[in-house]
Amino acid sequence: MGGAWSDRSGRDPAVGNHAADVGGSVVQVGTVHGDVTWLLPTEQRPVPHQIPAGPGRFVNRVAELSAVDELLRDAGADSTWIIVLTGLAGVGKSALARRWARDAGDRYPGGQLYIDYSTRRTEAGTAVGDALAECLRGLGVHREHIPAELAERTALFRTRTATQPVLVLLDDVTEAAHVEPLVPNSPGSAVVVTSNARLTEADFETDARMVVLDPLDDAGGAELLTRFCGEERIGREPSASTALVRLCGGLPIALRVAAARLTARPHATVASLVAELADERRRLRALSSRGERTVSTVFDHAYRSLPAEAALVYRRLGLLPGPDASVDTAALAADVDESTARSALAVLVDANLVTEEPGERYRLHDLVRLHARERAAGEEPASARAELLDRLVGQRLGLVAAADRAVMGARTRIADHEALLTDVDDPFTGPRGAALALDWLTGERACLLALLRAVAEQGWDERTWQLAEAMVPLYLHRRYLADWIEASDLGATAARRAGHPAAEARLRSLVSRAYTELSEHDRAGAELDTALRLAEQAGRPALLASVWEFIGRHRDVVDPPGALTAYRRSIELNEQAGESRGAALGAYFLGCALAAADRPADALAELRRAADQLAALGDRRMVGRVLIALGSLHRLLGEHDTAAEELGEAVELFEERGAIHYEAQARRALADLAETRGDRQGARAQLSRVLAVEVETGGPAVAELRERLAALED
Repeated sequence: MGGAWSDRSGRDPAVGNHAADVGGSVVQVGTVHGDVTWLLPTEQRPVPHQIPAGPGRFVNRVAELSAVDELLRDAGADSTWIIVLTGLAGVGKSALARRWARDAGDRYPGGQLYIDYSTRRTEAGTAVGDALAECLRGLGVHREHIPAELAERTALFRTRTATQPVLVLLDDVTEAAHVEPLVPNSPGSAVVVTSNARLTEADFETDARMVVLDPLDDAGGAELLTRFCGEERIGREPSASTALVRLCGGLPIALRVAAARLTARPHATVASLVAELADERRRLRALSSRGERTVSTVFDHAYRSLPAEAALVYRRLGLLPGPDASVDTAALAADVDESTARSALAVLVDANLVTEEPGERYRLHDLVRLHARERAAGEEPASARAELLDRLVGQRLGLVAAADRAVMGARTRIADHEALLTDVDDPFTGPRGAALALDWLTGERACLLALLRAVAEQGWDERTWQLAEAMVPLYLHRRYLADWIEASDLGATAARRAGHPAAEARLRSLVSRAYTELSEHDRAGAELDTALRLAEQAGRPALLASVWEFIGRHRDVVDPPGALTAYRRSIELNEQAGESRGAALGAYFLGCALAAADRPADALAELRRAADQLAALGDRRMVGRVLIALGSLHRLLGEHDTAAEELGEAVELFEERGAIHYEAQARRALADLAETRGDRQGARAQLSRVLAVEVETGGPAVAELRERLAALED
């Protein structure tokens, strides 16, 4: 046997002709004398391209795509940044990320890596180590060479990504700790993250920037429907298509389901699908009936990750009427203290299930609200919504009554106001109480109307008309005319069912003002005819006097001579009933009617009498209205300095009270005065403020004001 060892044949291995399984190069030679040197080829590592293709039908995200580009351009080639795409589940974050990666992939010669964290979650947590292992395999590391420990895997990943820029796309991330180990080491690299959670820049060690995706607007949603269903079909029903986009809340995932339903029924109209989805009880199910990734499933996924208290608040928010909620409303709904509610709401905001808006209000997307309601129906007792509404209307009715008192002071009311205010912690006291009350009513406007609808639906008639009456100051001062009409109709109908003619008369007489401002004079007259009959039936002189006052307001427009008669009747009834404020109001309106009848001396006498009486009663709001009338009359009489003083004082009074409707009236009168004086710039300044109020409240004078402003520009 030659040498120190031999192969199994007994031959000397130096001259053997046998090769075992090997990796790499094999050299066969004869006897070797001296050293052998050879060069191995450089290792050819694979360049991964793992990111899935984006959707073929992708619309209306130019701004967001540009935002990602600009952020990375600002970062420069010497650093690595994390871009977090965040937003509501189903809003299209993954689609945007994939589309951007498709367009930008050439910038990253080191490759493109992709991890979908939604597939890597178990009850034990999220397998970040497995994600690293997958990326390392994509970078050419053999399975047996991947370290077992997370820290070692992270170090190897950084080594493997140190030479050329790499793009990493991480889908459905829930926390920053799942991102940092996967940040490449090469300058110029990028990590794009999609997350339903509201991760912040402070959560990351690496530089990070946020891009928030909102739902598609009407145009973008219609474009997406067109991509699926064809331009002819969507263009044939533009109004129905817009309605469909809104019913889907602009969510691409919902719009895709809706489009699939239309595509499957080529002869169905868009309007027919809109009619089906209009039923809130069926909408979510109708948008979740096809495929695995549907509207319900993406919301369910987000819901299951919530802690117990946040899940409770989420469900109860779904039971609330109205589009949003304050912290105290959320606490009342969930039957928890405000601190607990605030913490739970913060969790929901971080999960992108709730949007925080100015004034510490929290809004659910329409489809999220339906999902929360669905979860409540499945997990809460059947009586939960009625019990919640009972608590809510009890609390809100007292607060609205307190706001009514702060804004209107002593006025004709049908409800027992003192009873409504029992045990109410009044937040609307002090010199700015009226302004605070109006601001609160305005902030709660949509929720109060939704609550009124819900209470009426429950058949709680007494509470319905009481709430409708207490909400009137909002409509008198902020002039949301469509809301006013709906609220009054709900209240008057409930009062009729409850057999309360005085309440019905009050609400119908009040809403006649809204119809008059909308030039629906026949409807205003019909409401007043009914109110007069009911007031006479109720046998309440102060109420009857108030109805005659509103009849006068209507006749100011349709029968000016008849208005004088109506106001005098109102004054007479108020004086007989000992209602000094009602008599002063009658004098004010009579003075305005006399001015319109070109009887300035008589008008001045009545207006001054009204001003003195209202000042003695401490009714600063009505004093301001009298000042507008006096200022307008003095302008017509050529007493411009007096007019300017009176109108300026009126503006100050209404500004301090937040009464924007009456402030706008005073500013319109100041604009008239400025034009009379030849001050076109001053007139434009005042009318611009008036126009802003009209636009905000949906007033009827928007077109007329714009025309007047345009004329002043000439």
